[in-house]
Amino acid sequence: MSRTIGIRPRPEQIADELAIRALAYAFTDAVNRRDAAAFESLWDENGVWEIGAPLHSIANGAANIAAHMIELAEPLEFFVQQVHSGVVAIDGDQATARWSVQETGRARNKGPYNNHAFYEDQLVKRDGAWRFVRRSYRYVWLDLKSPIGGDVIDERSSTPEVERQT
Repeated sequence: MSRTIGIRPRPEQIADELAIRALAYAFTDAVNRRDAAAFESLWDENGVWEIGAPLHSIANGAANIAAHMIELAEPLEFFVQQVHSGVVAIDGDQATARWSVQETGRARNKGPYNNHAFYEDQLVKRDGAWRFVRRSYRYVWLDLKSPIGGDVIDERSSTPEVERQT
């Protein structure tokens, strides 16, 4: 008796899923590097980026979304987003996805930002490329109180911005 376990996707489904995963990873990379041009390129022209309560914000259109990302990043001394496990469902040239996300940052005034959340995505494939139509960020846990210690490493010199004790 032969038994098939799991899903048997077609090669084009595998390629589409890998492209969608790469899109989510490119989003995180662009945010972490504060690269507005790369960030803008990930969105459908009429895309919507929504961050849920309690820090609700929304931006519409790829250019406005990229500008909003820079606006959100500006007060931060450092910020790192990590995307974890994702679930992708593809239906032709449309798809949905859900990702576990963790973010850690610290404002220039030393205010902490630490959270766990989910991104829920709607995507479209146009001209052979997947883009975000809508990304909705839903906080699961948010800590704006616990101090985040440590030194921010200056990317130009690979030494902490604070003087080292000898």
